[in-house]
Amino acid sequence: FPEAMLVPGHPGLRRVVIQPAGATLGAATAARLDLMSAGFGVVVDPTEAEFAAQTSIVVPDGSAASTAAGRDVAAALGLPASAVSIASAPDATVDVRVILGPDVKVARAR
Repeated sequence: FPEAMLVPGHPGLRRVVIQPAGATLGAATAARLDLMSAGFGVVVDPTEAEFAAQTSIVVPDGSAASTAAGRDVAAALGLPASAVSIASAPDATVDVRVILGPDVKVARAR
């Protein structure tokens, strides 16, 4: 689904892309499993993002639905709501993008 255009308020699973940015393969896998268990549709982007010391949750816009989805993802990964930010360039294909840094301690990895 990464190439599928996002329709706001779509009835399906909220779509999350995990993009490793210093996290281990094990942490990315654990994050994917935790998010799937929380009811998200998840894919791991195989391209490594620029290194990020801290994990961030990026939503496409500042709407209530987008920020709520970002907070839900943050909670599922054990991150504070302050980890959620709005994309500088909106991504029309996902509800939430996780830039997974080496700091994340997902439930399955704890």
